[in-house]
Amino acid sequence: MGSPSFQPGFFPFWEFFFLARAFIFPLGSTLPSMVVRV
Repeated sequence: MGSPSFQPGFFPFWEFFFLARAFIFPLGSTLPSMVVRV
């Protein structure tokens, strides 16, 4: 919990990414397509 690889700016990014994936996955097939492309 103090590694240089684990930056505080990455935590929210990954959290949002996982949340968005779990939320968009069962949502439709248009948004997830963009997310997967990015």
